[in-house]
Amino acid sequence: MAEPKKYKLLWISDSPRLHYIGQSVVGREILSLLDRDIWDIGVVGFGDDNIRDPLPFDFKIHNVSREDMGKLDVMWTVLENTKPDIVVMSHDIFIWPIVHQIKERFPNIKLVGYITVDGIPIFSGWKHLFYAYDLIITPTKWGRQELLNQWLDLDVQAIPYGVHHNVFKPPAVDRAEFKKTIDKQSKDSPYNRPFKVADKFVGIYYGANQTRKNLGAIYEGWKRFAVDKPDVTFFLITHSAILGNVYAGSYVLSSFMDARGMEIFPSEIPLHHLVRFLGMSDVLLHPTMAEGFGLSVLEAMACGTVPITTSFSGHTDFCNPETAYMLDWTPLIGKYNLMQAVASIDSVVSQLEHAYADWQSGAIEQKRLAAMAIASSYSWTRTASMMSKALKDVMERQEQRLVVKHIV
Repeated sequence: MAEPKKYKLLWISDSPRLHYIGQSVVGREILSLLDRDIWDIGVVGFGDDNIRDPLPFDFKIHNVSREDMGKLDVMWTVLENTKPDIVVMSHDIFIWPIVHQIKERFPNIKLVGYITVDGIPIFSGWKHLFYAYDLIITPTKWGRQELLNQWLDLDVQAIPYGVHHNVFKPPAVDRAEFKKTIDKQSKDSPYNRPFKVADKFVGIYYGANQTRKNLGAIYEGWKRFAVDKPDVTFFLITHSAILGNVYAGSYVLSSFMDARGMEIFPSEIPLHHLVRFLGMSDVLLHPTMAEGFGLSVLEAMACGTVPITTSFSGHTDFCNPETAYMLDWTPLIGKYNLMQAVASIDSVVSQLEHAYADWQSGAIEQKRLAAMAIASSYSWTRTASMMSKALKDVMERQEQRLVVKHIV
């Protein structure tokens, strides 16, 4: 049996060492699962100059500082040294104006744009960037359709992210009992405060402290909802993705502390602690303006935490009225001239009240089960398999064209 052909793959993204950046997590998960008999993997990682965490794989990492990102001479050096067959330009990297120059200077390299569609593109100037790629991959069917709505003849595939189901899973016992266990164990908590979640309705947000995450709506909505409810509490676990700071951003978020039952935690908490936070939380309050995918939402759903989230953008692939409480919104023109969505505070309060009533009656269990069921269909193994096939197809199309050209 002939051995499979091996290709040199260069993956360009934020560094896989940045544990709290979405595209870093995605790259790390996919690349660690690709078949090394087929792919000789190299990574250009940005922004990890001060990170010294060991990596759980043997990637060839080419570190590039943020200041050098997008500079032609830096990119020429990397490409000439690595000599890849195919390059994946991940997430924000795809907007680089140097894509055409790469094509002109290295015509035999296949270029793949792996992008998240964080809203509806309304800027026609993007068109020349999209058409420079041999293939565009986006993680949601929603995002793929929005691209095709603008540019019908693009080659676009939807390849979703995954979930570690051995990590993100619901508590092994009934949620109410789990809350009581947490209260007992938290007397020795490393966070220097006892939890008091037994017999309470618990909300949570975890993720980046970014404008599009709409943390103001979390604060205003929860404050109004919780003002007359002694049996509610909320955990805010966040970091600044812009600054690479893995702490809660206490200067920015200190005003949250005057909302009833709202507590702030740093996002450098261990992963197994995060899963316990999710296990004691009934709802994930996530009034995002737009999501290219919504990985934290899907991870919460896998833990049985029901989202309260905006009925707009990529996470609607798995968030719907059966699996989540959906927020009303109004349109906003955001970053990169994308149309995004602003959830109304009234809608946040209304859906919190709805979820609270369902928690009291037990009806929330129906949404919880539906959320866990849809999350169970997503896995990183499936993601890596789909990615490998898509990239192989690009290379094999190139080889077929070369054979035809030779015959002619």
